[in-house]
Amino acid sequence: MGKGAGGGVGRRDHAVLAASVVVLVLLLLTAYLTPIGVLFSASNPYTGVYGYSLNAVLRSETLHIKGLYRPVRVIVDRYGVYHIYAQDLHDLFLAFGFMQAENRLFQLDLVRRAAIGNLSPILGPSYRS
Repeated sequence: MGKGAGGGVGRRDHAVLAASVVVLVLLLLTAYLTPIGVLFSASNPYTGVYGYSLNAVLRSETLHIKGLYRPVRVIVDRYGVYHIYAQDLHDLFLAFGFMQAENRLFQLDLVRRAAIGNLSPILGPSYRS
């Protein structure tokens, strides 16, 4: 913080600090008093998405995706990291894009539902707006 004409902290510094505190308080209130607060709670390391991902079941399936030239093998390790084995770049990027789209669909649906206030069908009746 800067010093005023007398060597101390100036009024401008106090105003910046006060504005910062007000913004922080408003953000915290928004996080807990509105339906968008659900998205903040999803990032909680104990009860949020990460906690649920620890119990995720890894599945094995064979998909036939239009546009692939040759078979591609995708292995998802226990951390959710993709290991894609393809014989050419076209198939590699197609498989990578497919996996990204498959995992992002839930996020897009969640954000859409939060925007229109319709989270209760997937998060339960306590999230009715």
